[in-house]
Amino acid sequence: MGLPIDACIGSPAGSVSGSRARAIVVEPQVLLLDEPLGALDLNLRRQMQDELVSLQRRLELTFVHVTHNQDEANSIADVIALMKDGRIEDMGAPDRIYLRPATRFTAAFMGDSNVVPARIGRASQGWARVETPLGTIEVGTDRPAGWVGHASIRPEHLKPAAEEGTIPFGRHEIESMTFQGTHWCCRLKLGDDTRLSMRMPADRPFDRDGPAEIHLSPDRIVLLDR
Repeated sequence: MGLPIDACIGSPAGSVSGSRARAIVVEPQVLLLDEPLGALDLNLRRQMQDELVSLQRRLELTFVHVTHNQDEANSIADVIALMKDGRIEDMGAPDRIYLRPATRFTAAFMGDSNVVPARIGRASQGWARVETPLGTIEVGTDRPAGWVGHASIRPEHLKPAAEEGTIPFGRHEIESMTFQGTHWCCRLKLGDDTRLSMRMPADRPFDRDGPAEIHLSPDRIVLLDR
């Protein structure tokens, strides 16, 4: 395996051109690709993503790939550097950036996320009772009692039925449902007017006329200090 592809998110658009080939000929140590796939349609962009990854492995070069497309960054990067206001907001492997975001900006920017207020009521020996609009949840954390911040929950981590390790969080009003091809995007309204996004399988949508029951594993909740 060659050196990593770093995907930097946030930069002016670019295009695929022969300049990339000329850049490779001079055998650089690092190759900068500034939005090389921005002008391509979806299918061709996906093909070119695979080609770029294959090329990088063969050349054993570090590619710095700049893009505004989060899916593209997740697909090709070994390391993602997420930029905000000219500074690195978060940096790490794609799965860590998505599943364990370091900040609210990362959680909201890298895919859909439910970001809700959170407060720790009690804490002891690496565990805490976290108060959220969904209810009170025991979460593994070293944060102290009295901590105030936010909790991030990905829509796909909310479940319509009990699974191993999940706990129930009540039944809530369905505000809207939108078919997205691979899934249904459901918008739920909690009693305090908090809204939650939830993904349902394409072949198993909620009943639009009834409330939706949700379950969640505490391990899927990410506490955010900022």
